[in-house]
Amino acid sequence: MITFFHNYTFYHFMLIVCIISRNLNVPRQAQQTLINTTNNTVMILEGKAKKLKIIIRETEKVYQRLLYEAIIFAAKKYTLAGSTVSRGVMGYGANGLTNSSKNFEFTEEPPIIIEIVDRDARIEGFAKVVSDLIDKANGAGIIYIEDVDIVSYRKHEEVKTTVK
Repeated sequence: MITFFHNYTFYHFMLIVCIISRNLNVPRQAQQTLINTTNNTVMILEGKAKKLKIIIRETEKVYQRLLYEAIIFAAKKYTLAGSTVSRGVMGYGANGLTNSSKNFEFTEEPPIIIEIVDRDARIEGFAKVVSDLIDKANGAGIIYIEDVDIVSYRKHEEVKTTVK
């Protein structure tokens, strides 16, 4: 029974992500740069790019899944170049400081920082998907886009050992 419920929840989540994804209009040129896992070709990302940065609360959920997991799952589905999730130690935002008797203290609900890097059009389109997910979660936070210069972007290769 628990497995069925878990699978149903995951299926429901996937369906919602697919519905939201229809709003993502990726230009044809950007679509041609996706990572193709069937023939192991990899996107080349260098030079000017964009970084999508999202800061939300750790405990926010959308469709019974943690919001930051849903965002990363959606980013992987769209084969964005890369993403990182970090846990903040302390912070405040539009809602102000957390209720506490001290001016500053570690919170039980730390901020989550999500950073996603890819080409301009793909990041701007995906930002709308993230905004929709945050709205569905009735969440709070900030989403912003920064310009970045990619110095190096490569996948892990098997280490080749040489015998001397």
